[in-house]
Amino acid sequence: MKIYAATAKGPGHTEDEDRIIVGRTIINSGSYETEISEGIIAIADGVGGQNAGAVASHFLAMSLSQANDVSMDSLTEINEKLIEKSNSDDSLTKMATTLSLLHIGERKYIYHVGNTRIYNLRNGKYLRQLTTDDTSVNFLVSTGRMTDEEAETYEHKNRITACFGSGDSSLCKIKTVDITDIDNGAFVFTTDGIHDYVSLDELEEIMAESADYAEACKNAIKLAVEKGSTDDKSMIIGVL
Repeated sequence: MKIYAATAKGPGHTEDEDRIIVGRTIINSGSYETEISEGIIAIADGVGGQNAGAVASHFLAMSLSQANDVSMDSLTEINEKLIEKSNSDDSLTKMATTLSLLHIGERKYIYHVGNTRIYNLRNGKYLRQLTTDDTSVNFLVSTGRMTDEEAETYEHKNRITACFGSGDSSLCKIKTVDITDIDNGAFVFTTDGIHDYVSLDELEEIMAESADYAEACKNAIKLAVEKGSTDDKSMIIGVL
């Protein structure tokens, strides 16, 4: 799989709290390209006051990059260690992070918790979201308590309902999906600093019109900034 990735901190932020993990490499600034035949591709978005979000996402990234295998059990163990770390330092209390991870090998699996996303790009044109956002607004829409139109202006649309850390192991509601049958196209990962500002149609247009996928990552970040995103912004494109 050919990998293209880019990340940028939000205006005024002292540190980018997003982390991109490709195999044993962690990216927290700039752009990156490589190729892997097996291993993990993942994106994490830290949550927490001051720089605690960066500590959480980096702890998760380091743990994943050093792991010999990825499974529900190993991810649960990482979460327990993250909570232990947050409990040992008052400045890190309830620090948390999201995760969207693709493991490729004999089979392909997604592991997901939070509101980062993975899409599948079909025929170079159409994006289909493979993950489900763990947010209060998504819950309200999916249960019919809020319309899509109301969700657009909902005050707490970024409030997540599942994550790694946050001092509560019950919040680590990891979902896993076997996507081995998806054998062509590209996988696109984004943090909410992008997809909360750049629409699906706009992302598809960027993918189609950019000179290459490295440029597509940069163009998505640029458009998010132009549309008012002050959050950290990260994107990965993995091409089979």
